[in-house]
Amino acid sequence: MEDNDVKKIFYFKPETESEEKSRDFWLFCYYGNGMNIKDVSLLKYSNISEGYLIFERSKTERVMRADPKPITVFLTDEMLGIIEKWGNKNKAEDNFYFPRASAWFKYPQAV
Repeated sequence: MEDNDVKKIFYFKPETESEEKSRDFWLFCYYGNGMNIKDVSLLKYSNISEGYLIFERSKTERVMRADPKPITVFLTDEMLGIIEKWGNKNKAEDNFYFPRASAWFKYPQAV
């Protein structure tokens, strides 16, 4: 993706709430160093520590490793604004940032 393409998304003027939310979630992923939307949807307030997001990628959840490496992402002002705008107002540690988005994905079931 070229810088010009990112600028188009950044400066896009949404006409509906759905367009605005889509743009904001895309930007959240972009600011989060290319976070996967599934990872964003599964973020909980407990993933915040001293201005950083710390999480394990869901992409690697099927890989059996003894020492999975957590991903650390600096929470920018823009990301914090998106959390404030669309996020769960109840900021208890076990609550998802974006509770409706978390419903898109199911946790793996034990076999």
